[in-house]
Amino acid sequence: MRLLHNSNIDGGENVFFKNTSRWFLDHAREVLESQSDKFLLWVPIALACGIGLYFSLSFEPRLLWAAPVIVIFAFANIRLFSQGHYLSGLLFLFVLLLPALGFCASILGTKLYGTPMLERELGPVSLIGTVETMELLDQANDVRLLLSDLVIDGLSPDETPKKVRLRFKKAPEGLFAGQRIKLLVKLMPNSGPLIPGGFDFRRHFFFQGIGAVGFIFRMEGDADADAIEAPEKTRSSHAHILEKIRGVIALRIHNVLSGDQANVVEALVIGRRAGIADEVYDDLRHSGLAHLLAISGLHIGLVAGALFFFLRLGLSCSERLALYYPIKKYAAVCAILGAFIYMMLAGAPIPTQRAMIMTTIIFGAILLDRWPFSLRAVAVAAFIILLIAPHSLLSVSFQLSFAAVTALVAASEFMLGRWQSLKSKRGAIRRVLLYFGGVAMTSLLAALATAPFALYHFQQLALLGVLANMVAIPIMAFWVMPCGIVSLLLMPFGLEALALALMGQGVDIIIHTATYVSKMDHSVLTIPQFSFSSFVFIVLAGIGLIAFKGGLRRVSVVSLILLAVLSFHLSNYKILVSQDFDLTGFVNERKGEPLMALSSLKRDKFTADIWANALNVSIDRERDLYRQEGMRCDSDACRYEMDGLHISLPRNDYAFLQECVWADLILADFYAESACPDKIMIDRRYLWRNGAVGIRLKKRGKQHAAFVVDRARTTANRPWSE
Repeated sequence: MRLLHNSNIDGGENVFFKNTSRWFLDHAREVLESQSDKFLLWVPIALACGIGLYFSLSFEPRLLWAAPVIVIFAFANIRLFSQGHYLSGLLFLFVLLLPALGFCASILGTKLYGTPMLERELGPVSLIGTVETMELLDQANDVRLLLSDLVIDGLSPDETPKKVRLRFKKAPEGLFAGQRIKLLVKLMPNSGPLIPGGFDFRRHFFFQGIGAVGFIFRMEGDADADAIEAPEKTRSSHAHILEKIRGVIALRIHNVLSGDQANVVEALVIGRRAGIADEVYDDLRHSGLAHLLAISGLHIGLVAGALFFFLRLGLSCSERLALYYPIKKYAAVCAILGAFIYMMLAGAPIPTQRAMIMTTIIFGAILLDRWPFSLRAVAVAAFIILLIAPHSLLSVSFQLSFAAVTALVAASEFMLGRWQSLKSKRGAIRRVLLYFGGVAMTSLLAALATAPFALYHFQQLALLGVLANMVAIPIMAFWVMPCGIVSLLLMPFGLEALALALMGQGVDIIIHTATYVSKMDHSVLTIPQFSFSSFVFIVLAGIGLIAFKGGLRRVSVVSLILLAVLSFHLSNYKILVSQDFDLTGFVNERKGEPLMALSSLKRDKFTADIWANALNVSIDRERDLYRQEGMRCDSDACRYEMDGLHISLPRNDYAFLQECVWADLILADFYAESACPDKIMIDRRYLWRNGAVGIRLKKRGKQHAAFVVDRARTTANRPWSE
C-alpha cells in the first residue's frame, strides 16, 4: 500500500510538472508570436551582446577555436527550424548564434583593424613615413600629420605601428599627401583611461591603426622611397589623391574666409575640425549644437536630400521624362552617388560611413518602391556596421547617432498619420508653424534619446539645445549646406567665392547663436560620472521601449529602470593619480563646495580637465596640492590627513620605510624597493601594471574605515593594452 501511495504521488508530481511546462511553453510561444514583427530589431542587439562579451574579457580569445562554434551553432539552428521547432530555433538564434557571430567578428576585427602599439617613449629618433593626412591647427602654421608606411630607428617591422599621429609646430610649406618624408621625432605610447571607467584612448587609437603619438623636432627632407623598400604606388594612391583634393578645398576656403568662419566651414565641407578654437567648440557643445560639426546623418542626409529634390524637380520639367521614365529612381541613384562623393571629401570617418550606409538603405528602399523610413532599415544598418567594424559599438559617435536615429524613426512611425493629416490642411502659416514644430520635436526627441549617453560619457547635458537647434537647424538646412554644395560644384571653375562667403555668413549666425545660448543661466546640466551598470540598464530600457510591444514592453522597461536605480551611484573619488604619476589630485570640501587640489597647476592640463568633469568639481587654481591647508612637508615626505585617515607622499626609499608605520595610504612617485604590509601602497610599478587609479573612502557606519582603490586598466592581456 505504501509503494502504491508513493507511486501515485510521483505520478501526480509528473503530471503537474508536465502541465506547468506545457503552460509555460504555450505562453512563451504566444508572447513570441505577438512580437514577431519586432524580431528583426533584435538581430543587431543580439550581435552587440557578443561584441560586448568580447571586449569585457581580460584575455584575448583565439579565432581558431571560436570560429567552429559559429558553424556548429548555425547547423543546429537550421536543424531546429527545419524540424518545426520555431520557439527553440528563435531562442537559439538570439541567445547563442548571433552573440557568437558578434564575438567571432570582434576577434577578426581586432586582427584586421589593430596595429602594434608603442610600449615606451622613443626619441629623439629618426622616422621615415608617408603623409596620409594633414590638419591645420588653430595656431599659425601648426599642423597635425598622420603618417603611414613607417620605418623607425630602433623598432623592428613587427614592432612598428601602422600609423603615427604627430604634431608639427611651425611646419614648412610644401607638405602634401603622399609625400615621403624623413623626420626627427619624439614618440610616446597612447594613453589608457585617465580615470577608472573613463574613455580608453589607447583602445580607440588601436582600432584606428595609430600605434603612437608625438611631435616633430624637425624635418630632414624627402626620403628615397626605393631605398627603404616602400612601394612607389603610395605616392599616387587614390587615398593620397583624395587627400590632395581636400587640401586644395581647404586652401580655397581659407582664401575666401578667415578665423572661426573658415575653420567651421572647413569642418562642414571636408571634416577637419582641428582648427576650431576651444572657445567656439565649447559654446557649440554647451548649446547642444556640437553635432553640427560631426559630418554624420544630418549632413549626409541634407546633401542627399537636396540632390534628390533638385534633380527630381529638374527632370520633372521635361514632360517626356516625367511621363515615361522613373525620374524618382534616377534622382535617388544620383543622391546616393553625391552623398558618397561628399563622404569621401569628408575623409570617410566612421560616423560618416554609418550615415552613408543608412542613406543608401533609405534611397535603396525608394528604388524598390518601399517606404524608406522604418526601424527595420535602422536595424539593417546597425547590423552591417557592427558586423564590418564591431569596435564601433564602443564609440560614442555610434551610440549617439543610432540613439537619435532610432528615436526619431520610431516617433515618425507613430506620428506619421497624424502629421500628414495636419499637413494636408492648406495654409502657408500652418506649414511654417508645422516645420518649426517639427524641428522642435525632433530636437527634443534627439536630446532625450542621447541624454544618457551624453551624461555618461561627457557628464554634461545641454538643457537649452532645443532653443539653439530651432535657430541653427533651419539655417544649416536652407542656407549653409546648400551654399556648401554649390561652392563644391563651382570650385573646378574657380567661382566658389560668393557661395563660400554666403556659407560663412550662415556659419557666423550659428556661432553667435551657440555663444548666446551657452551663456544663458542653467544652459548646461553637469553631474559626476555614474556607474556603467546603471548606464547599461538605462540603454536596455530604451531599447525595450522601442523593440517590444504590449505588456512585455511595460514589464521590461519598468524592471530595467528599477535595476538602473538600484545600481546607480556617482563617482566619489577623493584621490586620483595619473598613470605616469605626473599628476595627483585630492578632492576636499571648501565652503560647502568640492574643490580639487592638484600636484601641479601647469602639467597635464588635459588630464586635470577630464578629472574635474568626471567628478563635477572645480580645480583650485590658486594653490597646488603641496600648499593646501593641512599638508605638512619636509625634505623627505609630505603628510596629509583625510577624514581621520593618514596619507603620505614620500620622496625616497628611506622616507618610505618610515612612513609605512604612520600612513594608511602611501603615494610614492618612484619604484619602491620595499613592501609595506597591511598598507595601501601606490608607486610607479603599481601604476605601470594597473594604469591610473581612483581612491575612494569606504564607510563602516558613520566612520571612514579604509581607502578603496579602483584601477583604470582592467584588461591587461589584450592587444591594445600595455
